[in-house]
Amino acid sequence: MLVSQGIYVIDGDGDLYFYRFSNGSVTKVIHDARFIADWSMAISPDGREIVWTQIDVRTADVMLVENFH
Repeated sequence: MLVSQGIYVIDGDGDLYFYRFSNGSVTKVIHDARFIADWSMAISPDGREIVWTQIDVRTADVMLVENFH
């Protein structure tokens, strides 16, 4: 996720890192194993809030309707 001060990146272990443009430093922000699964993330412009969605359970229903009019 790109913000004005840098880039947020998630690695394969569920760690969220921040790369700061001004000095090239990399900071670990948080570790959460739920980042490894399907997700979508947004970060506030000031970088103080992170919101993400996660899918805990995937299910699907298939129905056959015969003679539908």
